[in-house]
Amino acid sequence: MAIASSKKRKCVKGWSCGATCLSREKKNCRNGLDGEPKKLADWLEKQAKPAAEVKKKDVVVRPLPDDVYLYERGNGERVYTFDVDGADVDFATGPVRKGQPVTVLFSVAGMLNEGNILDAAAASSAAKKIFRIMQHDASTRPDGFEYETAAFDMDGKGAERAHAYEKIAGFSRPVNGAYGKNQYGIVRDGRITPNTEKVEGEDTVSKESIQESLLDANEERRSNRRARQS
Repeated sequence: MAIASSKKRKCVKGWSCGATCLSREKKNCRNGLDGEPKKLADWLEKQAKPAAEVKKKDVVVRPLPDDVYLYERGNGERVYTFDVDGADVDFATGPVRKGQPVTVLFSVAGMLNEGNILDAAAASSAAKKIFRIMQHDASTRPDGFEYETAAFDMDGKGAERAHAYEKIAGFSRPVNGAYGKNQYGIVRDGRITPNTEKVEGEDTVSKESIQESLLDANEERRSNRRARQS
């Protein structure tokens, strides 16, 4: 059932506030309220102020180096590529899937162990350019966008890579502190920051899995002992 709104009173002096008139010294209709209605109006005003006062930060998209080419695919995957000493260097992110971190991969000539392909100077140059690419990519992502990566550890250089992801790129430490395990980043104000909540959650899962495995192993040993004694 529709409810007809009350007619506004025409005020010769003062402001019209529904069926009443207020002094012009009272800036709005709420000042004419009292009791519970006034308390409710005051509360609503306090709730609205913080939202109105928050100013959105302008995130500046960081430029890519001039010699880096970007290829974007329909599934949200991005491949950044450039050349170092005649070797193709690729930095890939994606694909983007709802509710899942985007995987980050870094390869040289299609291989993950860049140390066996580039000399120290070339590897350092590539790493600096990769860092600039990551800064660019993060500056184009919304707040809360998640990344994951894992340091290649089959050539004995996993510790160096994991340290670089954490201290330079902004990722978390590896899960359980083990090189080669996942490291997580999350975008805040256009930058990659450590996703500690994600890595600590996986730490817990890993510890629980280890404890379950130990319990299972102990139970198996006890069963084998009982079988031998019988």
